[in-house]
Amino acid sequence: MKKNMRKILSAKKSWWLALLAASSLMLLVSCGGGSGLGYKETDPVDRAPYFSVAGSAVENGSSLDASKLKPMNIEFFDDKSLKSYYVSVDNAVVAEGELSGDHAVVEVPLDDFAGGQTYSAKVVATDSAGGSTIAHFTLNVKAYYEQLSLVGSATPGGWDTNMASAMTADENNPAIFTWSGPLTAGEFKISTQQMVTWDAGYDWIHPLSQGQSLTSMDYEIVVSGGMDNKWVIPEGEAGDYRITINQKDKTIFIGKPLAAIYIVGSATPIGWNLGNAIAFERDASDPAVFSLTVALAAGEFKFASQTASWEIGDWLYAPGANASLPTASGTFDLRVAGAPDNKWMVSTAEAGTYQFTIDLDAGSIVAVKQ
Repeated sequence: MKKNMRKILSAKKSWWLALLAASSLMLLVSCGGGSGLGYKETDPVDRAPYFSVAGSAVENGSSLDASKLKPMNIEFFDDKSLKSYYVSVDNAVVAEGELSGDHAVVEVPLDDFAGGQTYSAKVVATDSAGGSTIAHFTLNVKAYYEQLSLVGSATPGGWDTNMASAMTADENNPAIFTWSGPLTAGEFKISTQQMVTWDAGYDWIHPLSQGQSLTSMDYEIVVSGGMDNKWVIPEGEAGDYRITINQKDKTIFIGKPLAAIYIVGSATPIGWNLGNAIAFERDASDPAVFSLTVALAAGEFKFASQTASWEIGDWLYAPGANASLPTASGTFDLRVAGAPDNKWMVSTAEAGTYQFTIDLDAGSIVAVKQ
């Protein structure tokens, strides 16, 4: 009898231990770790909110990267109705609010955080059933992307991610990346990961619209899976190109490197005599930089890449009609000859001798009065 009773008690003890283990697991599921626990939206389980941060699953103790160049996305899911959330960084609440539905995305700006630093972050989410999820993680805020690569049918490696064309970071300015090489007729976009993949959840650099003009300096950052606009090299425009991205100014310069630059116009000593246009001197250590010291009178001017014809070759036009003399660093419109024929203007008061410096990589021009 006692032996049988011990068997019964032992069986009950095992049952309670199993129940306790299951209860502990359920408690862990409902109170910890976010999407790092492996939940999927289709899982038929009763669960508290879970979420991803900057496209990555979150577990307590995770280390996540985010860029201050764009807001950090936090995506929430729940099988019931979401209720609220808040986000803190170094114990200061940086975002909070109400949520509804079973799926929501919020954006947390990181502009005010110093790039290249690490912060202690926390995300708390609640749902209408009283469930809550809390995750503590390390947030590495990147000032700039540390690797940029070209991929696409126009590039030497095509769409093979293992053959992406890596851009080169400027030794003195981590915001600037440059690539020089041949592009064929086709399209391309720019990856921000060192190992280029098609996986969802990381950032790409795209034009604002499909086939955006190569002279446009605008671009946008898109999370993979979003709008997939690409730059297009038209038929007949294949050749060697220079591409420079300045992440601080959020500008891109795409153009063919020029072997020569000449100034011509009514403001110059030779007027509109293209055959006698005045040549710039190319920097021996940096072929993208050209300089010239020249006397300017009241009038207008633009820049040519050759002196044979008004109808051919690349020209550096002013960024708009009747543009002001670029005494502070300005930009130019590098494109083949054609309209609009925008020029820079020199007023009578501005007449004098100027030293011009044109940097094709940076897409900049400056004229300093001597």
